[in-house]
Amino acid sequence: MFRGNEEKCRRNGRPTLTFDVATDRLLFTTIRSPERREIEAMLRRYSEWSRDLLQTIVPEFAQICEQNRIIYRPVERSRTQGMHIDTTYLYPTQGRSKLRIFCNIDPKGRPRVWEIGERFETFVQRYLPSVRVERNWFETAIDRSASLAGIVKGQRTGFDHVLEKIRELAKKDRDFQKTSPRRIVSFPPGSAWVALTDIVLHGGVSGQHALDQVFFLPPKVMHDPARSALGILERLSGHSLA
Repeated sequence: MFRGNEEKCRRNGRPTLTFDVATDRLLFTTIRSPERREIEAMLRRYSEWSRDLLQTIVPEFAQICEQNRIIYRPVERSRTQGMHIDTTYLYPTQGRSKLRIFCNIDPKGRPRVWEIGERFETFVQRYLPSVRVERNWFETAIDRSASLAGIVKGQRTGFDHVLEKIRELAKKDRDFQKTSPRRIVSFPPGSAWVALTDIVLHGGVSGQHALDQVFFLPPKVMHDPARSALGILERLSGHSLA
């Protein structure tokens, strides 16, 4: 890895670096060249490699997926992450699944360790009764304003709203975080793995120097769209969410 990269990231106040594929640059960082140019070049190569990998293993997905951002984690994880599903306010998926390609590039040969939790349907049934599925006028207005101002990358939908609320409830549920069923999965250095992280309940345990390319995958191209996060949430809630 690049000299001082981890320390610079720590001083920057963020444990991760984000590379926007569309604009071809790092976001939310004070890191300057030459390190910045080197990091951007590495993430640009990973962007191309990830797209090629998706084209090789699931070509029908590669043709329709939207390639979103890359996340680089140069800082060693300091504690176990709470169990969660992925949703990000700034990047609404609008009902599309979040397909992510990870790669462990740790130069010291350490594994990246995750915990994998229970089935998505079992998980959301814990919290969906506590979520108001339909947004009120104020929430809708805030979401639209954020989108128009460019703060949020696209219009938020009911799916984004519901998934975010479920994530928040799970994060605050100490009993769930302590006692919910899970298993350990270890990804060795040099390995890559693909996950739909809006439906796979997971949490990071340990690791350093990982790359993560995010794609947005429309459920309609899946073999069984009813098993997507959108399909399950719409069936359980009785509402159209996207």
